[in-house]
Amino acid sequence: DGAQWTLDKISSGEHKLKFAAPHGGSSFAFSAASGALPVVKVPIISNGFHTLVVGSFGSKVRVYCSYCPAKLSLDGQAAVEIAAAGLELENVSAGAHKISITQGRDLHTVEIQVGAAPLLATYVESDLNIGTLLVVTGEDKVQVFLNGQLYKQNTKAGQLRIPNLNPKEYVVRVAKTGFQEMPEQRVLVRKGEEARVAFSLKPLLRMASLLIRGGLPGTEVLLDQEPVGTLGQDGTLHLPTVSPGEHTIQLRKENFKPKQWQKRFTAGAELALADDEAALEPLAATLRITFSPPDADVTVSRLGETTIKVVSGTPFSVSPGSYTITARTSDKRVRTSTVEIAAGQSRSIDLPLGPGGMSNWDVPEGGWRAEKSWFVRKGGDFVGYKTTPTSGSFVFSALLTHGHKLQWVLDYTDKQNYVLFQIDENFFYRSQVVNGQEVGSAKVPHKSDKKKFRTIQIVVSPSQITNQIWEDNTWVTLDSYSAPGTNLASGKFGFIIPGGDEMALSNFSHYADLSLK
Repeated sequence: DGAQWTLDKISSGEHKLKFAAPHGGSSFAFSAASGALPVVKVPIISNGFHTLVVGSFGSKVRVYCSYCPAKLSLDGQAAVEIAAAGLELENVSAGAHKISITQGRDLHTVEIQVGAAPLLATYVESDLNIGTLLVVTGEDKVQVFLNGQLYKQNTKAGQLRIPNLNPKEYVVRVAKTGFQEMPEQRVLVRKGEEARVAFSLKPLLRMASLLIRGGLPGTEVLLDQEPVGTLGQDGTLHLPTVSPGEHTIQLRKENFKPKQWQKRFTAGAELALADDEAALEPLAATLRITFSPPDADVTVSRLGETTIKVVSGTPFSVSPGSYTITARTSDKRVRTSTVEIAAGQSRSIDLPLGPGGMSNWDVPEGGWRAEKSWFVRKGGDFVGYKTTPTSGSFVFSALLTHGHKLQWVLDYTDKQNYVLFQIDENFFYRSQVVNGQEVGSAKVPHKSDKKKFRTIQIVVSPSQITNQIWEDNTWVTLDSYSAPGTNLASGKFGFIIPGGDEMALSNFSHYADLSLK
């Protein structure tokens, strides 16, 4: 291997080692025996080279050199004389040691290994102006780069000795697949010396990964109590670098029950939480409905679930979602509305279910006067009802005691804008008045006795007004009117009573739609 050569299992007996090169060489004889320190027969013949031979066994080390006498230092200790016959060192601990040989201005430094087995190491160095670099990695087949250039050989037995280097500073870098990149090091190579540089290679830590799929968008993800991300709009999150081992995973989102797992992550493997496992359960919501009159029957229902009978003012738990509230009063009126309940929400709803009556009329001078079970009004032109919006149902019985037509209006904003409804003994009339001009009308034949009370029901929604009359124990529809783009419930309801007309009114009620404010 170029500047390194190893021969194992040398037999007992006499041997001779010879090193030859174009510009010189070196040779010496030695004897080896099992369980004994190798012995070199001096002198060492060396031409054009400095040759250092180190024998070791147990705690004993014997050093020979071709250029002795000289001075020897072990691990920087005080230098001692070494003669041509060599020098024996005792009580040397096992492991790596540094030997420096000084002769005049020349300094030669090598690293030796001391162990339990007999070992004979030979270091042959040129007398030229060159030095040696020992790169120690502790791993085989490591690439070595000098000043950015890849050296022709890799490490063997955890090291690489590079000879014949010009004395100067070198930048050393090492690399091996499967190991972390190490910072480069600078080392100064001196003439006749062996410089040493060591790297402690660390294996690459193979990471694990985490995939969460099918969760709730916006869910926060924590790993070992630390936030690491949020599920996107598609309900997924991918964490590509999770260290192997045990980790705590937590999913949490406002108004939902958090989830937590203790999971083991395996290097190179992906751990997945998907669909039902990644889904969060909404926190229960609380709903309280207070209604009057107290004898009303109020229920809350949702398709596929048991209907809840409400006790006024008593809170109850529901799952998040959309519910239908149904209210039934003693007059057999049924009203419904939809309410949306969010996860974890606490909501209170007041439901006044009783109808509005005569007390809600605007009362200008000369208002309604009570006569037995009737309320009588003479003149006043537009007589308005206070409650807006008018969504719901108006029910009343009316008799025109003086005049030709019974008249009422809806969506009244002023004297120039409203929808007018009229009835006489032969027809039902409807017309829309915009800016004082009639822009649409209808005339429906209908026979009735104007000398008798007519019972009228008007069902009002933002999109439609339906007028009905009670005949033969049923409601008969006279007309249904809609005006796209117009909220027909936003204006007022009222009667039109010209100055000379007089009407009597009884059983007036306004059943407002359920208001879930």
